[in-house]
Amino acid sequence: MEKPIIIDIFTDNGDLSHYELIDVSTGDVLWSSFPEETIAMGRKINDCNQADELSFWFMRDNHTFIKIESNNLNEIVGEYKKISKKYPYGMVCPVTLIRDGDELRRVGANCHVDGKGRVKMADWITSISNDDDIKRILKL
Repeated sequence: MEKPIIIDIFTDNGDLSHYELIDVSTGDVLWSSFPEETIAMGRKINDCNQADELSFWFMRDNHTFIKIESNNLNEIVGEYKKISKKYPYGMVCPVTLIRDGDELRRVGANCHVDGKGRVKMADWITSISNDDDIKRILKL
């Protein structure tokens, strides 16, 4: 693939609408600053940054990690709450989004256990529930 280019996309009246990253060898849209508008214009985004896997982790008190193996949000939250009782100074980590084995990004804040085995996860659940990749993979 040749080096992609960024192009300006204008509306019918000449105003700047958004930017797109284009693969010059194929003409494919690799990224858009306003994906909804790109799609409305009848162009498909070949999103190479779409996650294909999620990774859930809990950090123990001694900074070692436990991986949560589930793709069901209720099971994941239940597992975190169970582990929090055993490690009262641990932390629920942000969700790691992965594509082809490489980390793309992390979503959600760290949630520290309060020392008594309780962890407040409402903000964490809200933030991950709003991510399109997480919603797609967990079927939310």
